[in-house]
Amino acid sequence: MAEAVNFLIENEVSEAQLYERAAVFTTHEIQDIFKKRSRFEYLLRRRRVDASCYTNYIKFEQNLIELLRLREAHRGHGSALVRAVCHSFISKVVVLYRRALRETKGNVGLWLRFATFCHQHGNRRLLSRVITQALQMNPSCAGLWAFAAFWEYTSQGDVSAARRFFLRGLRNCSHGKVLWHEYFRLEVSHATSLAARCKLLGLTILDLPRAEQVRCVLPRVHIL
Repeated sequence: MAEAVNFLIENEVSEAQLYERAAVFTTHEIQDIFKKRSRFEYLLRRRRVDASCYTNYIKFEQNLIELLRLREAHRGHGSALVRAVCHSFISKVVVLYRRALRETKGNVGLWLRFATFCHQHGNRRLLSRVITQALQMNPSCAGLWAFAAFWEYTSQGDVSAARRFFLRGLRNCSHGKVLWHEYFRLEVSHATSLAARCKLLGLTILDLPRAEQVRCVLPRVHIL
């Protein structure tokens, strides 16, 4: 176990040199970062690993990202080296999520946190893959289907793809009440957006395609 951990740490020598060149961490801080990583790796190499070992490790790396960005903002300007350091931290978090989910595929909360992390850091391609994998592993989870649908609508602007996610989710989930509620909420949101756009452009509902005319009436319906 010690050899495996040392191999992982030795491979990060070049990364430590990058931290020094970027001048965002002191030498003592860099040493402390690698000491803590080594400690986390030892914990993860035990025969029985609790999910909290992964989440604590991930939280540590995410805190480093936040600290790096605060210091970069304090400087008032960024640099290619600082961006490279930030990218290395983000990559490490992604690797940790993947390692954790290989062992706990059914941990829906972890899948959602991974997807949220990808969304926060603008990695749309990875987020799409994470959502796909999460749904393959947990096809009966209503929350994942709703998350996927609203991501397509709010981030991609694709209401048709969002509807397809809801319909697939309703086929896979026996307890579809939550999904129906979220599906209705999506349609209300979209209809409200269409109505606002019509008002801004000086159009009427009759100027819209017939399918969208029906949906613009939805905001007048109250959820019981």
